[in-house]
Amino acid sequence: MDYIPQKEFPSISKRITTKGVLHFFDIDNPFFIPKLKYTEDLDDYLKAAIFPFDSYFWENTSGLVLCEEQKEKLNDILTSGIGYNYSNSKNEAALKDKLIKQYSVIYDKNSYLDLDPNIISDSIRADLSVYLYLDINTYNHLITHQTLTILDHLKTRFSLEYSKQNLVFQNIYFDLCEIVRLNLDEKLSILNSVEEMNQAHEAALQDIHSITAKFKSETNYGADIHSLKKWNDLVLQRTGVDNFAVFALKYKAKKRK
Repeated sequence: MDYIPQKEFPSISKRITTKGVLHFFDIDNPFFIPKLKYTEDLDDYLKAAIFPFDSYFWENTSGLVLCEEQKEKLNDILTSGIGYNYSNSKNEAALKDKLIKQYSVIYDKNSYLDLDPNIISDSIRADLSVYLYLDINTYNHLITHQTLTILDHLKTRFSLEYSKQNLVFQNIYFDLCEIVRLNLDEKLSILNSVEEMNQAHEAALQDIHSITAKFKSETNYGADIHSLKKWNDLVLQRTGVDNFAVFALKYKAKKRK
């Protein structure tokens, strides 16, 4: 696979050669492809790295047993290199200044979006492409699930200038999507069929569209600081995240007449 597409960076050569063995495992248990939208023309590296790590799946799957040589090589990679998507850790601060390509951002309340304008447009000010990842597994008649709120970098279009107020706006936007995921997760935990879970997921995607459209309209894409503060307080109550405080955005309440 090409780590760095040659057509984009002709002076840099990073190519990875891999070998693999395909085999059947847990053949008696159904497998459901995780729900995650992505651009079809991604390069091989991004396709391999895009799906989040599912600890429950790997802990409960009868996978291929590694030989000592394979264990040794894997250990060398993890100790000398960077394990990306190898665990549930979302803290990627250690990856700064490293040669790594990222397609998406998984929501983490302890980290924040920092989007720069990537288009010049009067009509498109903020179209953040956010999707709710859903992975369903069944083991011994037990249904388990994993949900994540994911921002698609390649599909996101953002033309607002870089400012504290716009940083607050984009992060409240992402927080609202996370609130929809939290609500979805609560629903999924009491459902007993895969079909019902998939239907709840589809409804949640519609909820994201509705709530973000309302948010953009009421705040005029973050320009109305008083409306922005109202939405910030809603997020604070549900997630504990105060974006006004995080970005030191000063706010003076309207005087009552």
